[in-house]
Amino acid sequence: MPTYCCVHEPHEASKSLFGVPNNLEIKILWEEALGMPLKKSHRVCAKHFYNSDIISTRNSGQGSSKYTVNIFL
Repeated sequence: MPTYCCVHEPHEASKSLFGVPNNLEIKILWEEALGMPLKKSHRVCAKHFYNSDIISTRNSGQGSSKYTVNIFL
């Protein structure tokens, strides 16, 4: 599994990486916003999201990570 952001060249390591959405419509929106096709194995770092898009899941019960991206904007 990649530990780097697929958008940066050269690849930069990042602690906050988010997987590509399973929902095809949302995945297409990500691809359009990033200007590149995304594979399931790709990860996108927090630098490509607004701080308000990243929500803590520690107390919300969503997902298994500490943070997730609010992808339903």
